[in-house]
Amino acid sequence: LWVLLSVSLVRGEDGQPAYFIAQTQDISARVMAETALLHHALHDALTELPNLARFLTLVQGALDGVREQPSSHALLLLNIHRFKEVNNTLGHANGDLLLKHLAARLCGAAPAGATVARSAATSSPSCSQIRMDHGRSPSPSQSRAPWRTRFRSRGVPDRKSVV
Repeated sequence: LWVLLSVSLVRGEDGQPAYFIAQTQDISARVMAETALLHHALHDALTELPNLARFLTLVQGALDGVREQPSSHALLLLNIHRFKEVNNTLGHANGDLLLKHLAARLCGAAPAGATVARSAATSSPSCSQIRMDHGRSPSPSQSRAPWRTRFRSRGVPDRKSVV
């Protein structure tokens, strides 16, 4: 329950405080609508992932954090090549389904503390991931291994087997 409380002081003829007038108003519906608008402004409607605006805010925050206290971060950008062909041959509903499944897979495979976001571009949608890890930086082979393992265990072929 969200309530707006408005209180006014009423003064007497002598200028001294005489009494207060208080008014309360239930603003729960307004707060819920504002919350929904903010969510829609910062998230992709199809995948519910953070959108480009939210992603850039997170990247800026990570960069600001590095300036204050040096730490390591990783950024992985993925692009779905020939995605337009999927939409044209299999239909937009199947293209949307592919994006939803990809988003779910990325979220499931992303390490704790990572953000998976979608930058919706007309011809080439992409999902982006930023890991805001303020700890010790793993070696490149250590940081890639969990992603490969998680994707392979779910039946996604490695890049050598993709034509």
